[in-house]
This record gives sequence, structure tokens and C-alpha cells, in this order.
Amino acid sequence: MPKATPSRRESDKARSRELIVEAATRLFAERGLEAVALGDIARAAGISRPLIYFHFKDREELFLETVLRAHQMLHTNFVAAVAQQTDPIGQAAAIGRAYERFFAENRREFTLLSCFEAAAGNRPAASPRHEQIRFHGQAMIELIVSVITRGRKEGTIRRDLGDPLKVALCLHAFTHGMLQMCASAEEHLRREHGVAPAELVEQGFTLMRAALQQK
Repeated sequence: MPKATPSRRESDKARSRELIVEAATRLFAERGLEAVALGDIARAAGISRPLIYFHFKDREELFLETVLRAHQMLHTNFVAAVAQQTDPIGQAAAIGRAYERFFAENRREFTLLSCFEAAAGNRPAASPRHEQIRFHGQAMIELIVSVITRGRKEGTIRRDLGDPLKVALCLHAFTHGMLQMCASAEEHLRREHGVAPAELVEQGFTLMRAALQQK
């Protein structure tokens, strides 16, 4: 049997890595980190368990890889959303809508972000992936800060809201929490309050715009 060429080997390596990350993303989102073993991921990916160790040293590193990719996706969506608007209020709204679309179209990745943030304080931030996750997380907040700062200078966003960084963190927390509620309490919202998740989201964005906009 002829030997695989270097390009073929690299292609096979990249493909096996993608299969592993895809399977891990699905299983981590469905079951949570602690309920998923590397053997489960290997079976789901259709590869041998030793092959996982060729790409990742352990389950934690693989989990961080899935979280990093989710952060990269969300960051890219935020940047694209801001680029499509010209005024700060429109940009702030576009970021919120980008988060909403990410939630609707990438529910597994949203779940991974939620799991990571919920236990972030229990993980030592000492790996390159941690630093990359931190970079994208900070970049998203800094993007919101820049929008708020520009809006305050131009007079379209209220100047009395306080520190732009704190405002940005509040907006991010409000949006994420609202979407998280839609994910985890959809039936409760409908049964107890007669409110559909989409209605809650629309009300939330109306509140955020009203809170930001200069009267």
C-alpha cells in the first residue's frame, strides 16, 4: 500500500480533529462536562480513543477547545453586527440581535458558554486556551464599551449611566441571562405567565434601547 503524502496526512489529521471537536461539542452540550468520558467522544466521533490524546492531552483541554470555538464564533458575529450599522444605538442593538441569532442558530455553543461561565471561578486560568478565551471575552466587552463611549460623545447615548465598562458588562449579563432564561424556562414562561420566549426577548431589547437612548 502506498504511503500517504504529507498533504494527505495533514488532511486526515485535521479531519480527525474536527470529528473529535464536533462530537465533544454535542456531548458536552447535551450532558455536561462531568457526564462525558473520552470514550463516549471517541465512539461518537467514530475514532479510536488513543487518537483523542494525539490532539488533546485530556478532557478538560478538549472542553476548553469547544468553548474557545464558541467564543470565536460569537466575537466574529459581534464585529460583523457593528460593521453593518453606523450609529451607536443601532450598533448596540445589532450586538444584542447578533447574540439572539447566535443563541437561536448555535444552541450547543451557547450552552457551552453558559457552562464555562458558571464554573469559571473553579478553573485555573493557566493554559493557552484559557488566555485565548479570555482574549475573545474581553474583546467583546471592549467592543460594547467603544460603542457606548462613542454614543456618549455624540450625544445619542445617555451620559449619566456611569462607567461605560460597567454598562457594557450589565448589557452583556442582561442579554445572556435573558437568553438563558428562554433556554431553561421556556415552558415555565408559557405556562405560568403566558409569555413566549420571543416576546420576552423583544421586551428586553426594548428596555435596553430605552435605557441607553438620550431623551
